Amino acid sequence: MKKWNLRDWFLSTAPVTLAVLMAIFLAGCGGQQTVATTQVPETTLPPVSTTAPEATVAEETESSAAAGSSIFADGDTVGTGATSFSFTVINAAGEEATATVCTDKTNLAEALQELGLIDGTVDDKYGLYVEEVNGEFHLYTVDGTDWYFYVNEKLSDADVDEITINPDDAYAFRVCQRPEPEHRGEN
Repeated sequence: MKKWNLRDWFLSTAPVTLAVLMAIFLAGCGGQQTVATTQVPETTLPPVSTTAPEATVAEETESSAAAGSSIFADGDTVGTGATSFSFTVINAAGEEATATVCTDKTNLAEALQELGLIDGTVDDKYGLYVEEVNGEFHLYTVDGTDWYFYVNEKLSDADVDEITINPDDAYAFRVCQRPEPEHRGEN
């Protein structure tokens, strides 16, 4: 004859015990069984307008800057202020867009950041490291490219946050693939 232990007894009676408890629970609820369902209401998207609303570039830039991205097209005027200068962006696809930037700031990086045209991280030792220009993000550790800063079509020795705006100068950022350290003379 087989000897029963507590574990065997529990395993053999558990299904019956569970069924009895469920019956008691349902009887306590008046015998009604309720199943919760979630229905997603059908929504319709508003129609898309094919014409742009009338707005100035300055208004668009300010609202875009607040949203975290600011894209300008070739020939646009961006911002407001007493000082204006030429700002060109050459993106990864080689597309070039030049805007006239208007500001009351004297520091170039501050003016461009205020309008949302550049963004990056600040290092206490090296200053602003530009990672995003005109809404396009590039970082060497992510995609092997960086934004390079030019003044009057020459690669600048100074960083953008070290530049005092000169209305006669043309400023630009260009995406370039950065060579590996051994090709740059670094180790």
